[in-house]
Amino acid sequence: MDEFYDQAKAEQMDNYRVHSFTQPRAWRLCVGEIEEALEEATFRVQGVLCGKDLPPVTLSGARSSRLRSRKYIRQHVKLTGMGSNDMIQCIQQAEAAYLKMLNHFKEGALEPWQPSMFEGKAAIEANTRYFTQASHAQASDAVDFAPYVDSNGQLKAVMEGEYVHTIDNRVDYMEQVTNGDGVKA
Repeated sequence: MDEFYDQAKAEQMDNYRVHSFTQPRAWRLCVGEIEEALEEATFRVQGVLCGKDLPPVTLSGARSSRLRSRKYIRQHVKLTGMGSNDMIQCIQQAEAAYLKMLNHFKEGALEPWQPSMFEGKAAIEANTRYFTQASHAQASDAVDFAPYVDSNGQLKAVMEGEYVHTIDNRVDYMEQVTNGDGVKA
């Protein structure tokens, strides 16, 4: 992990603080001190998709099996920059965020983090579950699935009031579109 560490980049994290939330119970990096005005850190990473488990979701197997597995169903991406400086900077920022969180908890409370690898080059993996247990969320936190995520309604069908899809479960997907001349459209 030290090969990616950059002290100057890590100092940018000084403006962020770890804040605790109760519904659902979570800790997040945020800017600000007043709870009503906190702005959560957002990380955007550009890279080449080298691993994925993405929507739309197709659930198979017996209904009882689908119901048991719903708390583990997640979307996942692995991005590589094939050793580019931009990806190394993203990894440095991810490491700085991890260290900020690590310093907030007692030793051993967080699993160690390090970048993934793809063809010998550093990569970043990210995932999020599709559901939060309803008892851990406020009703106002629930959001609809995007049509491209649950186009056949299978995810909505297995929620059954025990799980909700919240803003914390949502992932925004973006792509760069260029015209025929390679200029961003």
